[in-house]
Amino acid sequence: MDILWYVLEETIQKYSSFFEATAYMLDRNGTVVISSDGSLLGSKLFRSHPHANLNRVIEGGAKELGVAQDFLYCVSVMQNDMFYCYIAAKSEKVAAVSLCCQTAAIAVGELLVANPDRPLPDILKVSEGSRHSMLVDSLLAQPYNHQKTLALFQTAELDGTLLRSIICIEMVFQTNQYFNINLNLGYQPIIEDARSKIISIVEANKYFNTQDICAYRGENKIVIVKSFINNHDISKVYLALDKICESLCEELSGAYLLDFKIAYGNLYNTISKLRCSYEEAKEIISIGKIEYPDKNFYNVDSIITDIICRFLHPQVVNKVFIPLIKRLTNSEGVLEHNLLESCEAFIDSCMNLNQAAHDIMVHRNTLNNRIAKLNSLTGLDPANSFQDALILKLLIVYLRQQNNLTIIEP
Repeated sequence: MDILWYVLEETIQKYSSFFEATAYMLDRNGTVVISSDGSLLGSKLFRSHPHANLNRVIEGGAKELGVAQDFLYCVSVMQNDMFYCYIAAKSEKVAAVSLCCQTAAIAVGELLVANPDRPLPDILKVSEGSRHSMLVDSLLAQPYNHQKTLALFQTAELDGTLLRSIICIEMVFQTNQYFNINLNLGYQPIIEDARSKIISIVEANKYFNTQDICAYRGENKIVIVKSFINNHDISKVYLALDKICESLCEELSGAYLLDFKIAYGNLYNTISKLRCSYEEAKEIISIGKIEYPDKNFYNVDSIITDIICRFLHPQVVNKVFIPLIKRLTNSEGVLEHNLLESCEAFIDSCMNLNQAAHDIMVHRNTLNNRIAKLNSLTGLDPANSFQDALILKLLIVYLRQQNNLTIIEP
C-alpha cells in the first residue's frame, strides 16, 4: 500500500493548501503513518482498531483526535482492512478535499487490479496508451461506474467539465484471396503492425490536445474522446468536429490494407453521457454505409434523409409507405424498381429531366414515360409537388434500408 499512501499524501498536500486543514492516515493499529503537516506522525491515536472509533471521531470532531480545537470538521476518506484516512479542517470545504483523496485512492486501486503482476513502485509508470484504454473502457462500460471513471480522470489530470464528443473510427483490414485460396500468409503480424501505426497516426493529429483520449475499442474500432472549451455557439464546435474528421481521413487514406469509416456523436459536457455519443457515432456509421459505402466520413449533414428514414414514425410507414409499396408491386409480386430508381434520379437532379436521363443512361422519353407511369400507379407527381417528391425520396431510402439491415455491434 506504499504507493497508495504516496498518491494520497500528494493529493492531500495539493488541495489542503487552499484552506487550513490537516489530513491523517492511520494503519490498522491506530498509528499515524501520513500527516499532511507532519504533526502526530508516528503517534498512536487509538488504543484499539481505529475503525471502531470512526463514529466517535466524526461526532466528536477534531477534539477527539488530539489536534487543534478549532478544527471543527472531520471527514472520513477511506477505510478498509489495511488503513484508515480522515481529514480535520476549519472549513466545510473539507468535503471537497476528501472527495479528491477518495478518487485518487480508487484510481490507484484500479491500476493495481489492471496490473496485478507488476511491482508496486512501477504501477504509476503505466503507459499513456494503457491509461487511455482504461479510460475508454470505463467511459463506455455498461453499467457505467461514475466514481471509477472520475477517479481515472483525476489520475490522468483530465478536466471532466469540458465539452466532449466521441469520434469513432471503424476499420476493416483488407484480405488477399484468389478464388477460394487464402493468401494471408503472415497476414496477422502485418495487421498488428498496421494497428500500431494507425493509432500513432491518429494520436499525432494536429488538432489533438492533452485533454483528448485515444484508444482501441475491440479489434476494429478506435475511439477518440475529443475535448473542447465550452462555447455558447455550439454549431461552431460541430464545424470543428467536421474539420478534425476530414483531417483524420486525409491522414489515414494512405494506410496500408485499411478501409475505414469515421463518424462522431453528439457533444456532451458531462462524462457520464459520453457512452450516448459513442452509440450515436456507431449509428451514423451504420446508416451511412448503406447509402454511401465508398465514403469514409459520415456526418448528419450528408445522410440527413437516411437518418430521418431510420427513425420514421410508425404511422408514416403503415399509412403512407405500405400502400405505396403495394401499388408499385406488379402482378408477379415484384416491386417496380426501375420506376423508383428513375424517380430518384429525377428528384436528385432537381427535377431536371435531361440531367436525370444522362445520369441513369436512358433516353429522355423513356424517363418521362416511367415518371408518368409512377404517377398513374401512386397518384404522386414529383415534377409539380415538393411534398410528393419528398414522400417518394423517403420511400426509396426506406426500402433501401429495409433490404440492407445492419446490426449495430454492442
